[in-house]
Amino acid sequence: MSEENDYVESVDSIGSRGSSPDTSQGYYPNTGGISGGGASETSGTRDSAPSKEVQGVSSPSGTREIDTPAQQESRQADKTEFSRETKEVQNGAAQSTSSSDALKAFAENYRNGGQAESGSAATGKTGTGAAAEAVNGDSGSRKNTSEMSKEEKEQRNKINRSLEGSGEYRKSVEGLGDDEKEHAGQAAYQAYTKAKEEGSADYSALKTAKEAGLEKAKEIKGDRQRADAMERLTPEERQKVDTARARAEMAKKVEGDPSAGELKKAGDRAADGQLRTIGQGKELEEAMAKLPEEKQKALKAEMDKAYTAAASQGKDNLQVEKEALDRGKIVEKLDKSRAVGQDMQKLNEQERGFVNQAAHDAYKASLEQGGDEKKAMQKAEEAARQSTRSLRNENSALQDLQRSVEGGSAMKQQLEGMSDKEKASFHGKADEAFRKAKAEGKGDYEAKKAGKEAALARAKEIEENHKRNEAVDKLDEPSRERVRTSMDKASQKAALSGAGDEEKERASGAAADKELARIKNEKFVNDSRSRMKEEERAGLEALEKEAYNKAIAEGKSPEEARDASTEAAMKKVDPSQSLPPLEVPKGYSQISKVFGEAGTGQCTTKMPAGPGGKEIDVTCHSKIAERMKAAFQEIKDRGMSDLIKSFDGAYNYREMTSGQNLSTHSWGVAFDVNAASNGYGQSRRTEDQRQLAEVFQRYGFFNLPNDWMHFQYTQGY
Repeated sequence: MSEENDYVESVDSIGSRGSSPDTSQGYYPNTGGISGGGASETSGTRDSAPSKEVQGVSSPSGTREIDTPAQQESRQADKTEFSRETKEVQNGAAQSTSSSDALKAFAENYRNGGQAESGSAATGKTGTGAAAEAVNGDSGSRKNTSEMSKEEKEQRNKINRSLEGSGEYRKSVEGLGDDEKEHAGQAAYQAYTKAKEEGSADYSALKTAKEAGLEKAKEIKGDRQRADAMERLTPEERQKVDTARARAEMAKKVEGDPSAGELKKAGDRAADGQLRTIGQGKELEEAMAKLPEEKQKALKAEMDKAYTAAASQGKDNLQVEKEALDRGKIVEKLDKSRAVGQDMQKLNEQERGFVNQAAHDAYKASLEQGGDEKKAMQKAEEAARQSTRSLRNENSALQDLQRSVEGGSAMKQQLEGMSDKEKASFHGKADEAFRKAKAEGKGDYEAKKAGKEAALARAKEIEENHKRNEAVDKLDEPSRERVRTSMDKASQKAALSGAGDEEKERASGAAADKELARIKNEKFVNDSRSRMKEEERAGLEALEKEAYNKAIAEGKSPEEARDASTEAAMKKVDPSQSLPPLEVPKGYSQISKVFGEAGTGQCTTKMPAGPGGKEIDVTCHSKIAERMKAAFQEIKDRGMSDLIKSFDGAYNYREMTSGQNLSTHSWGVAFDVNAASNGYGQSRRTEDQRQLAEVFQRYGFFNLPNDWMHFQYTQGY
């Protein structure tokens, strides 16, 4: 290859870096690393083409010519102009074409027009000193052989013999031109000199020289490869490389005051990384094109996940793109893996996503720790293998968990009434709680227990949803519309705040419960109003109006004012409102706290609890006697006594039907009504029982699911 073409390639390699030309660590093959001069001069004029008789390069006669000061001064304007125009070309690369194309064109112009460049655009130095700095990264001039002292020549020969005797060094400079080898040798010489000046022994200095020579040879080859790679890129791809380099150099400058060599290395690393990403992207596209359409979609979906995750972490576009390409490359590799591929096909989509993420994390961790691409991919495959094995074990434990939560006739009966979506939610809650417990380091027993509790809690929510829907279905059309509108508004509000399906369901359910309570209270007030005399009705209406106007005056909304009006009316017409407050205990400890030991505090009171409202003696706890009597009296006053077919007992010191714990009957805080038609274990209660339950609940007596005859003044037991 001619010296002129070598020069074009060297300039092209600088342009591919996408930043200001940095010759402090670069090289110019046709100058021998000594001077940037490339034109011979006669009588103060410049030839139309570059001469091969340049400083530091053998002339046809075999002699080595050194530029005179006059010649250097004559070319100074050309040198300065070259540096200026080079910067302009690079700065405008993003707006026109890539920097490598622009600089190559400029180098071609130099070759044809004979314009010379010397010195470093990064340092602003020219002539022999700049050329030496370009080779060695140090200021000061490099002497040619004729200018060296005898001692310096001996040192240089010693270093050369040492380098030539090293097989590693000889291999590193294979394929380099003589001028490039000279650059590597000069780097070794400078390192040796510096080490000796610092007091190193000769052996250590020679070792340092060898390392510097190897590093320079590696750098030269890297620059060559980078320039070749840039030639094969599209303008858009070159721009990505240039941007990556510029950002890396800027980041390096922010860290402190880096040398030109450090700046170049940072830029080179970034450029190489972007070149790898571009190459991997093309390889991945080719591999994807060979996959079935279904697998292509799955692979793109995984890449989208990685892209979104990286973007949400505030990473720039280049980093985001790399994350997505890495994920795609890993997924494609795992799909072909004998050790992992078949096992992953048995996993569901969520589980495959979990394995892919674990592999991607291991891949990134390996690269961050200095591993190469091959080692990082091995780590990714190893992580995928471990994750798949862990999921297999986990799935086995989850199957045991599912059998456990589905056990029992009551749960099986409830599951039969669930939709497919509800069943998936039920099992999903169990799985989620199990995995969370395992991640916290808990054993299988504790994790299964947590999963079962979560599943049962979800089953209770689903059951409450069903009851709520049944209640809504029984309303008249205007009331149903009120409830549905309220539910829709709550669901939309939750969605705007980013809530998931279950959160929206809970918000919607809470709104429905609130609206159902309003409708229920309004109905109760209106039913009571219908039984009142005219004067009583007028008094009630005046009370409602007063409460409404007061709420409006306080700045409340019309809806809140209506609630205040209904609440005031309920206090007037609901007998339970006039009873002294009594805490509704939750659980065994609170029952004993409120009512004392089981079997104590009992009394017998007459109340209209018999069939048809007949007065009968009822034994119960003294604290609930008046409350029970008031509830049965309201049923009689409202003409509902015919709904009572039988009163089946209150106080009875015994154990629960379903277990060994004491029944709430043992405290005398529970009673049974209509046992024949609402027996223990029935899935649904009768309509008569539902109407009675509405009254009893206002007095604090709650029905038990699957034990509809039973009403108790407690919850959670």
